[in-house]
Amino acid sequence: MMDIWSILRAHEGVRYAPYCDKCGGAIRRGGVAFVCDCTARNEMPGAMTIGVGHDLEVSPLSETDVASLLRSDVDLISIRLVELPWFRILSQARQWVIIDMSFTMGVDGLLGFHEMIEAIGVRDFDRAADCIMQSRWASQAPKRAAEDASAMRLGVWVTP
Repeated sequence: MMDIWSILRAHEGVRYAPYCDKCGGAIRRGGVAFVCDCTARNEMPGAMTIGVGHDLEVSPLSETDVASLLRSDVDLISIRLVELPWFRILSQARQWVIIDMSFTMGVDGLLGFHEMIEAIGVRDFDRAADCIMQSRWASQAPKRAAEDASAMRLGVWVTP
């Protein structure tokens, strides 16, 4: 059965990453700006578009859109993390730390924190918090790392 949703999907196409509505090329980072195939031809690029012709310049994502994307992203991360026995033993606040770290560096990046994971496994949360603060990531995101380390140490989330 045909409906407006099917018609728009067929006419606009469905793109899961930002693209230029003029040339159809993927929008990618080019130095400090975002570029598409138009810029390679020295043409003015079209609008940054996503999904089914959604022009992000005319209609940025709404709070509902952002909340939906965030919920989806957290769900995808949580599906992977819940498979890990050491994650399941954590309090909610400590799970939030692991989800927060995974959100910024990916689950695979988080799994590189071997000493922290080992400390969690033996419930040495002070050492796990120290591992967070001694990481390269902590120097890149000091406020976020300090909040995560505090929650890991205390087992509760304390907003500064």
